[in-house]
Amino acid sequence: NLTGGPQGFRIDNVFVMAGIPGVMQAMLKSLEGKLQSGPVVRSISVTAYLGESQIAGPLRTIQERYPTADLGSYPFFRNDRYGTTLVMRGADTATLDAMLAEVEDAIRDGGEVPQDIQRG
Repeated sequence: NLTGGPQGFRIDNVFVMAGIPGVMQAMLKSLEGKLQSGPVVRSISVTAYLGESQIAGPLRTIQERYPTADLGSYPFFRNDRYGTTLVMRGADTATLDAMLAEVEDAIRDGGEVPQDIQRG
């Protein structure tokens, strides 16, 4: 830390820095040229007004079919209904698109309509 404040440290490829924005910015500047990058991880989320238990079986099958991506479910209670936001993450957009198509089919098979699809 070039500011003389809290010190950071490194364990393998993990850099731990102070949470104070100005201090962290100074610490990041000292890491220029030292950080390695990897593939960009993308995400797609879709909302379904289905409980996790109603869609767990199909989601397990989809996840097994796409081992290079992650499929997570995040339950919620909104508009007096239970639902689940399903999030797919991975580096390959074609894989994510294929997963999304299968997740949408699973939602429809569960009697609901896929909603609020977002890409990031």
